[in-house]
Amino acid sequence: MKHVAFTAFLAILGGGALAQTAAGNFTLNGYLGVTIQDTDNQASKGNGTSLVFAPSAGYFLKDRLEVGIGTHLEYAKNKSVSEDGTDVTKNVTTGISSYIKRYIPITGKLHFTASGNVGIYWSRNKMMYAPATSFQENYRTIGYRIVAIPGLTYFVTEKVGFSLSVGAIELERRKTTYESTRAPSTATNTATNFNATISPANGAVGMHYYFGCKAEKP
Repeated sequence: MKHVAFTAFLAILGGGALAQTAAGNFTLNGYLGVTIQDTDNQASKGNGTSLVFAPSAGYFLKDRLEVGIGTHLEYAKNKSVSEDGTDVTKNVTTGISSYIKRYIPITGKLHFTASGNVGIYWSRNKMMYAPATSFQENYRTIGYRIVAIPGLTYFVTEKVGFSLSVGAIELERRKTTYESTRAPSTATNTATNFNATISPANGAVGMHYYFGCKAEKP
């Protein structure tokens, strides 16, 4: 599995920051991720690509305590080739969330961060199975997530910081409605999942822009 993740950030001209994490300051964040996956087994070979864009904006309520809101846009396509033909799956996901993040200094520039995130998302999944030439089956999902994310943030300058996380702890509840045009039918399934994926394989890198005119209280 190949995984590439990078970030894009929005910049605002003017308004220098005296201390990145001081009460009254702001931050803008933008995550752009790409995941490429290849599969190969005795029955089939396949590949998949996922694109994610997740901008957010935050405000420091107190020194080293950030709250904010964000959105999540994701598109994924997977293809599997076997003796029967080619199967294709497409998925589009959108979501909104709010978060709170605590900065705990390790050194002057390096901080440990603990983030909590609560959000809702909507997902649409289309499937085409060989030998069909059009999409025949669909999933529509609405889900709710509570996520805890540990990480590190390093301040390169007074305005720019880089962050690193290696997974998350997540509680999710979702409702999925299944529809088929092959044999017209509809079914609904509700599920609750708990996942803990703390691993370098799930790492993500972020870049953040801090601005304002406040300094931390001595």
